[in-house]
Amino acid sequence: MSYGGGWWCFIFDIMNMAGFGINISDVIAFYNESGKSSEGAFFEIEYRKADGDFGHKKKVRRYAGKKHLTAVNGEKRDFRSVGDVERDASKLFLIEEGATHNFEVFICCLVSFNGKRIDHRF
Repeated sequence: MSYGGGWWCFIFDIMNMAGFGINISDVIAFYNESGKSSEGAFFEIEYRKADGDFGHKKKVRRYAGKKHLTAVNGEKRDFRSVGDVERDASKLFLIEEGATHNFEVFICCLVSFNGKRIDHRF
């Protein structure tokens, strides 16, 4: 086989043959963008639960609730600490459209994002 575009074309072809549609780094980037305001973009996820079953949520986005925006006594909240908590926990903090409570999903348990299978290598 000839790959005129270089080695990365070869890697991309292997990813497509394996059925991967999106890299985990792209998923995290979209997740971060969706939580910048309370009107963030929604997305669809499929994930593996602790008991081995699979879960599926349509129209979820990053949770950007009041507790993340202001601290006690109206002091300015340190947004870096919120990001550190998310990275250290390796979880996505999400809320469904129209729901009143949020939920968490471990990043390593994500299976698909907007119908595309996730490649956790990149």
